[in-house]
Amino acid sequence: MVEPQNRRSRNLSTGWLEMLALLFRALLWPFKTASNFLLPSGSYDGLSSIAAEKASRHFIDDLKSLCSPGEREVVDIAFSRTGFAALRQEAAANNSLVFIYIYNPVQREARKFSRRLVGPEMLTFVSQDHIEAIGSSVQTSQGSSLSYQLGATSFPLLAILQPGRGSSDAMKLLFRAEGRSLLMMPPAQLLSLLTATYKQHSTQLIALEARRLEREQANELRRQQDEEYQQALVADQERERQKQEMKNIEEVRIREEEEKKRKETEQEEERLNKAKLLLRSEPASGGTRIRFVLPSGRKLDRRFLESDTVGALKAFLILHFSENDVDIKNIALSTNFPKKRYDDEDQTLVESGLSPQAVLMVQDLDA
Repeated sequence: MVEPQNRRSRNLSTGWLEMLALLFRALLWPFKTASNFLLPSGSYDGLSSIAAEKASRHFIDDLKSLCSPGEREVVDIAFSRTGFAALRQEAAANNSLVFIYIYNPVQREARKFSRRLVGPEMLTFVSQDHIEAIGSSVQTSQGSSLSYQLGATSFPLLAILQPGRGSSDAMKLLFRAEGRSLLMMPPAQLLSLLTATYKQHSTQLIALEARRLEREQANELRRQQDEEYQQALVADQERERQKQEMKNIEEVRIREEEEKKRKETEQEEERLNKAKLLLRSEPASGGTRIRFVLPSGRKLDRRFLESDTVGALKAFLILHFSENDVDIKNIALSTNFPKKRYDDEDQTLVESGLSPQAVLMVQDLDA
């Protein structure tokens, strides 16, 4: 029961507040309309980029009206037509000083000083590299804002600012003169002070440039060292790869040679075992007497059974050469008279016509 009553109370309060707001708007509307009619917004009101650019262009046009036709082109070059915010970013990007001139156009002394700005020496100064110049009337929003930021108490005001490294960093005030002290300052003294400020900044720029070049040289040196290191690393890796490749090739060659030797040993053992099985014991008498004439000229005699084969003769020679470390593997047997070669290893000595005796020439077929 209490909750619905509280809800109705809140609704009534909200309704009364809305009615009061509408009532105040109705009462204030005539005052707002009269204010807009009597004090309309000017072209230079507000701090938008468009309004700031209009204020800068108005200053340049006002300044050009004070100088000769030949000097007007120099004024266009020397002073910026952009707003202060854009000029500040450009100055920060280029490490430039910001030359600011704020004046009151209704002040007669300020008009006289403006004529000094279009003098040859001053135009030459503001046209130098690393100087961005801007001017505004204090009656514009841009001029009013700058005079407030610089703490101006009188006009004209001339200041030189050094922007921070970033666009959001605070600017450093290097020179400032305003009001009567500026108006009474001799032109030569003012130019000397401005030049000294500029030279100080130039010295800082030279130091900054030297440090930048030093960093670039250090970075380039590190880059070259890294490149040389990478090249040396790649060369070492390539040499290691080639070394490993040669090692692998050598290991394969050794394995192949060992496998070849193993097979040759197995084949030789198999050949010797076959020869041992094929060769029977030499008979004490009788049989067939064979004289072998070896490739070296040496003669070797042995008796064989008449039933032994030509293969048994070769088996005898195989075992003889093996026991005496004679490197003859592939053997051929022949007679000179008659000229005949005995290749059928299955023929018996009788079938071959070698019984009861014969002289056989032993040939090394691999020689």
